[in-house]
Amino acid sequence: MNVFIEKNSEQDRWWVRMDDWRVSFNTAAEAEAHTDRRCVKEA
Repeated sequence: MNVFIEKNSEQDRWWVRMDDWRVSFNTAAEAEAHTDRRCVKEA
């Protein structure tokens, strides 16, 4: 699974993208925490 976090400056949001879907967060910390949970769950 490809996972990456990107900053959307126009919307002032952080996106976590995983293959076919994405999730939006208010802060980088929230995005990173979600990614950490997903990666542990998938392992």
